[in-house]
Amino acid sequence: MTEIPEQEYLLIEVDLLSGTALDWAVAITNKMNPSVHRLSGSCSVIVPFEGGLNASFCPSSRWSDGGPLIEGGKISLRSEGPNDEGWYAVTATGTKAFNTCDCFDAGGDTALEAAMRCYVKKFGAETVEVPEILVSLG
Repeated sequence: MTEIPEQEYLLIEVDLLSGTALDWAVAITNKMNPSVHRLSGSCSVIVPFEGGLNASFCPSSRWSDGGPLIEGGKISLRSEGPNDEGWYAVTATGTKAFNTCDCFDAGGDTALEAAMRCYVKKFGAETVEVPEILVSLG
């Protein structure tokens, strides 16, 4: 596994992110200090964990990474239709007591993709800087 050196970043709308680029955005949103590594011709997002261990982080495709974020972010998911037309995720911030609420939503081809886009919007922003190599892998 080879770490990819510092590179150019592109500002991308969260709704356009998928795969490793979306994983990067989630890691950045969580302040996980991600790095990009090349392994067998593809790129992975690697994050440090306690004890000096590093591991791949794939919340847009691995339920063990994305599931806890969905639960913690109070993200609701539903399918877009009976014919596998995609997924929709929604979450909100604020309180009913003060009648203020900011809603965040996103769609995706998979439940995890929709949920992670929604997560980044809720806890991050509508746009995010992503390493150019991850965008080109798309």
